[in-house]
Amino acid sequence: MTRLEDFSNEIFFEIFEYLHAIDIFMGFSALNQRISSILSSIHPRIIISSSDCRHQMKILSLNLINYAHQVISISLNDSLRDLSSVISFLFT
Repeated sequence: MTRLEDFSNEIFFEIFEYLHAIDIFMGFSALNQRISSILSSIHPRIIISSSDCRHQMKILSLNLINYAHQVISISLNDSLRDLSSVISFLFT
């Protein structure tokens, strides 16, 4: 029987390439030390949609403290243009 913890690091890197940052942080950030160290090596994609954007931004801002230097792309929905300084909110 194979458990999630038995997967190689490379498989986790592949899985995380397909997930958005919010999904990675919500699902994997507090599992164990090994997963946390893998998360410190990935480059998360931040995508904030118009649905529930304030909740997404709150979760991301709490989790990006340790990962801000790793972010390689940020995508904001056009309807979010009225929110000034979204990026500074996420990375303060």
